[in-house]
Amino acid sequence: MSLDAQTNLYTITNSQIEYDKKLRPCLSTSIDLEPKTVKKAWYSYLKKNYKVKLSGIGFLSNKELLTGEKVKIPVISNKQIDFFTNVTESSTGSDMKVFVAFGYDIFISPEKYPVEYEALKKS
Repeated sequence: MSLDAQTNLYTITNSQIEYDKKLRPCLSTSIDLEPKTVKKAWYSYLKKNYKVKLSGIGFLSNKELLTGEKVKIPVISNKQIDFFTNVTESSTGSDMKVFVAFGYDIFISPEKYPVEYEALKKS
């Protein structure tokens, strides 16, 4: 999947991220903007389109890992999910990884939850 943003084309790939001392499946992309700008734009996008508020960015907060616990994003699943976004600085701007869980240690993957994983890519 590719995402057009401004005049740049971003490619989203399947990847992994270490979370709670285990590798978790995620979607990954590189963005040529500094992390704080990416996090603010992502926060605004999720709030506007899905009414999801992430914690970790805002007044006096600028964490690498943004979290939305027990949120509803119907295009991904009708169940409540924990929605995570990790944004780190890279040599060209930012690396962004998005991953989702149905609860403790039940992470969406292309193998176990292909429908939800594909929906995450498209949303």
